[in-house]
Amino acid sequence: MGKFQKGNKFGRQFKPGQSGNPSGRPKGVEDVAAAAREFTPEGLEILKTIARNKNVPAAARAMAVNSLLDRAWGKAPQMIDLRREADLKELSDVELAIIAAGGLLDDEPASKGGDDPAAAPGDPDKLN
Repeated sequence: MGKFQKGNKFGRQFKPGQSGNPSGRPKGVEDVAAAAREFTPEGLEILKTIARNKNVPAAARAMAVNSLLDRAWGKAPQMIDLRREADLKELSDVELAIIAAGGLLDDEPASKGGDDPAAAPGDPDKLN
């Protein structure tokens, strides 16, 4: 079993209740985060100076302004378009009825043929 304890049926290295990291997060990580937080006021002033400086390239000014706005108001939510574009002429009557009823279709159109249990009576595809 390699480095796992022999006889442990779950294949875990540590016994239940035993921490895999008893001393916690390394102190160096906390020190870096604390140092970065201490730099925040100065960092914001630098961003403001860049944003206001007409001699700085526009791209750098825009990035500084964007960084300030992100920190002040949070990043803008990402929009996801869930609409599906389909050629309505290629959809079956059942698929059109689902859309009309407010339902959603899968990425693939419903299977065509005589074995389709979802096909409605009188469906032209069912007559083949």
